[in-house]
Amino acid sequence: MVGSSGTQPLSSAPTQPGGAEPPPLPGQPQWFLGIAGKRQGPFDLGGLAQQAGAGRVGPDTLVWRAGMAQWQPAGQLPELASVLASVPPPLPPQ
Repeated sequence: MVGSSGTQPLSSAPTQPGGAEPPPLPGQPQWFLGIAGKRQGPFDLGGLAQQAGAGRVGPDTLVWRAGMAQWQPAGQLPELASVLASVPPPLPPQ
């Protein structure tokens, strides 16, 4: 409803309790990870990049998003190349 001044509040969306992240923007794919036999997620590309930076996602990590027939290794998906570019290779054996 418009107030007497003719303006509306900038946002009528409810705030997230406890500083939780807001829901993803529409149209962004939501990815799930298969880590240690457990499904984790969903993550957007930014969330995947954070997981990769923390060493939890690599080329062999199984990933899935809506529209995919089955889980696939992240390294086989060109759309995740930018996420995996920041992942260092494994350390050589000592």
